[in-house]
Amino acid sequence: TIGSQKNLQQYCNSDKFELVINELLHLLKLRPFHPEAILQVIDYAINYNELSTAKYLTDILYKMTPKWNIVSELHKNINIKYKEKSAKS
Repeated sequence: TIGSQKNLQQYCNSDKFELVINELLHLLKLRPFHPEAILQVIDYAINYNELSTAKYLTDILYKMTPKWNIVSELHKNINIKYKEKSAKS
């Protein structure tokens, strides 16, 4: 199907962050409103300690789906973690 997450899932099971981001961009070209794919990459970014990428994508996802409770909580938590990390730097 158009905008399938199959390849994205395969890349998320690897440690190749650049491939994950490229596949997400490819998916979003095919299907611009694809919050599940963005959420999957946010999870991947958090697991690989890519907090700035996770924050950036969370901000986008929150703008797309402000009433989705999972995203609202994630947005709040990511911003807290990002501020804590910035304060330590």
